[in-house]
Amino acid sequence: MQRAVRIIRREELAEGKIGLYLERPEGFRFVSGHNIDVALENHDQIDPADTSRTFSIASAPYEKELLIVARLRNNPYKKALKTIPIGSNLVIDGPYGTFRMHHDQQRPAAFIVGGIGITPVISMLRQAARENLQYPVYIFYANRRFEDTAFYTELIDFAGHFDNYTFVPTFTRQNTSKVEWAGETGYIDRPMLERYIPDITIPQYYVVGPSPMVWGSLQMLDGFVDRASIKVEDFTGFD
Repeated sequence: MQRAVRIIRREELAEGKIGLYLERPEGFRFVSGHNIDVALENHDQIDPADTSRTFSIASAPYEKELLIVARLRNNPYKKALKTIPIGSNLVIDGPYGTFRMHHDQQRPAAFIVGGIGITPVISMLRQAARENLQYPVYIFYANRRFEDTAFYTELIDFAGHFDNYTFVPTFTRQNTSKVEWAGETGYIDRPMLERYIPDITIPQYYVVGPSPMVWGSLQMLDGFVDRASIKVEDFTGFD
């Protein structure tokens, strides 16, 4: 269902990543993990044949605003998203999608996340904290550099909401960063999982991010995790 919504504010969440806070239409219901299509119709910078992109909703269902996060790119749509005036209207369509958090609170949730894939995960964690769901939670979050990491402080602070919470940021090109870092580096792999999860065969896994990262992670998990224990959100063609 298409709805016109107003841009409330814009915020830089990390280097090259902006958050757009949108008014939430009356009666708009969604669950954490849902997506929406966002159209910039009638914008003079946009190709009429390429007016829309799909975004995961980063805000939680209990919040009053809708938050989407854009990784900035050198294309007309992303340039327009960065410069469109606050107060302008966008057209959203949705929500839709099947990426969901499981309900068995005795089973750990292990998230393998790349870059902008953190957006549906933030929504899930905010909602789970709100509902006081006591999952054992493991967050493995890969970015190129520390500066590229959206929601870093909030992800640390979730430790105050869950009895058993582990946040493991890792950086694949930290040698190009201006920030000193003594934690994990490199891609998320089986040895990294084993350093933090007592039994890597038990969790429900959530793999979310750009396609190369998602499929590499699936190959890594193959052999010790049943496919039914892996939920995937593939940001195919994300630009």
